[in-house]
Amino acid sequence: AFYALHDTKTPVRIAMTRVTAGAALALLFAFPLRPLFTGAADVLGLPIPYTAGGAAALGVVGISAASALAAWIEYLLLRYRMRQRIGAGASTGPYMVRLWIAAVLAGIAGAAADVFFVREISAHLPLPRISEAILVCGAFGIVYFAVAAMLGIAEVRAFLGRFIKRASV
Repeated sequence: AFYALHDTKTPVRIAMTRVTAGAALALLFAFPLRPLFTGAADVLGLPIPYTAGGAAALGVVGISAASALAAWIEYLLLRYRMRQRIGAGASTGPYMVRLWIAAVLAGIAGAAADVFFVREISAHLPLPRISEAILVCGAFGIVYFAVAAMLGIAEVRAFLGRFIKRASV
């Protein structure tokens, strides 16, 4: 959108802000705040990998969280600057709520599938961890698409409509 407005500098500046914020947050989350992630893993009952680094391996979780947070910062800055340039667009609140409902329900379904049957199935497959990830992602995707379609998300219905048209031809 900025390119269409002949403004290539704003996205570059905001991207540099994202990289700087991501690096600073990664350093903060990976080192001084690492105990926060190990504590959260303990509270949630998540297994901590037993590697040569032990709990130090959770620094990767901090780096991932920092990257996600920096991405949200970039999104919000780009959105703010675009609103300054062209004004507020249509309200997306109800739409975003429906997407979040689909995502949360799909996340719950994926986690439940993993706990109740995917681990058992994937233990008998080649590359069990990768098989487990594929099966959990598949469960997430199926539930996400089903819930989003039931909630009337037009993009999901259009996507599924392409396959229905092809199947009937």
